[in-house]
Amino acid sequence: MALGIAAVSIRMSLTTLLLLAIVSVVSGYRSWALGLLLAAVLCVALPRVDRIRRTSTASKFMLFAAIAAGSAWLVFELVLGGLFGEPVRERTELQLRWGDGNIVLGGRSEWGAALAGFIYRPLGFGSGVGPAAIDWAPIISGQRVPDGLKDYTTVAQYMTAGRIEFHSTFWNFWSHYGLVGMVLIAYAGWMLIRSSIGSASVANPTSIVVVVLMVEILWNLLFSPTVIVTLGVAMGVALFKLHADDERPPLLPAPSE
Repeated sequence: MALGIAAVSIRMSLTTLLLLAIVSVVSGYRSWALGLLLAAVLCVALPRVDRIRRTSTASKFMLFAAIAAGSAWLVFELVLGGLFGEPVRERTELQLRWGDGNIVLGGRSEWGAALAGFIYRPLGFGSGVGPAAIDWAPIISGQRVPDGLKDYTTVAQYMTAGRIEFHSTFWNFWSHYGLVGMVLIAYAGWMLIRSSIGSASVANPTSIVVVVLMVEILWNLLFSPTVIVTLGVAMGVALFKLHADDERPPLLPAPSE
């Protein structure tokens, strides 16, 4: 996909992103639709903002957060409107009920388990440490699913197999390395966001590919157990892009009339 997008013009690149988002909608993949929509909006909005005035990194970060929130709202409005199909709409409404209106807790039961585990053991469990019998109830009870399903979730299956895993890179690093792991993944996320912002501000097809990669890895940091090699490649691309941005000459002010 990346090679196909990079080989064409900016307009075709953005069109490809939107078409892929539509395919994700038709296929019922909410997360992919959200990620692709976010990448497309970033690549449209940030270059225009820079043309109007030179904005600070903090301002762009706030704009990134606003665009992410707006994209999420739009995707879930489309889901609840039935555009993703009735099965996806019904699943989403069920998850909203489970999470008392919070789609993250209702749709990602491992987040409820991780938050309960964090309250139970703020410093984590340690790398390579399996769950003890007394760890089961505090973690499993935190999941926002019906009681009859709590023993059959992904987290419960991992614990039954002797592992503490939360299907989230952020929470896995906390479980293994405590507060240091949380800080490390938070810093990685900050670097990925900076790279996304820098790439989206440069209007060319290759930068659009980088934005898509950064956005998807950001999602994986929160909601998937990212393979360390994948995270390493993404961080390498992010650091290279940030270094290239630092060496790029600043924009000259527009000539006065």
